[in-house]
Amino acid sequence: MNHKTLNFQNKIINKPKLLFLIDAFGALITAFFLSVVLVELNVYFGTPTDILYILGAIAFLLFCYSISCSFFVKTNWKPFLRGIIIANTFYIFLSLVLLFTYFKTITSLAIIYFTLEFIIISYLIYLEYKVFLKIDKA
Repeated sequence: MNHKTLNFQNKIINKPKLLFLIDAFGALITAFFLSVVLVELNVYFGTPTDILYILGAIAFLLFCYSISCSFFVKTNWKPFLRGIIIANTFYIFLSLVLLFTYFKTITSLAIIYFTLEFIIISYLIYLEYKVFLKIDKA
């Protein structure tokens, strides 16, 4: 990794509140894309609309959780980090199961979208886990 990436990671690791804000922002963007953009352009994605709404609703719930944590949690971040790590991991696995279930109907564009989403969320989980471990040692 380059110096800027490591510098960013170090800043995030020392600020759990900022990590929750980033998570919330990403979840809100995901909810919007799934529930609005992909639904409206579904002819290009081929994902069943009800699946997009379900994933969008879950992303919105993750937004609510993360934004609440960023505003209301002042200390003892560890249980809340555990919660978001588990929830984000669950979201990735649920998305994968649904994509494999509907693989015959989805398009290459949907595969690209969800692959990028998985990469971003996986990196976020990695950062959250690093913070979780750091709190454990503190």
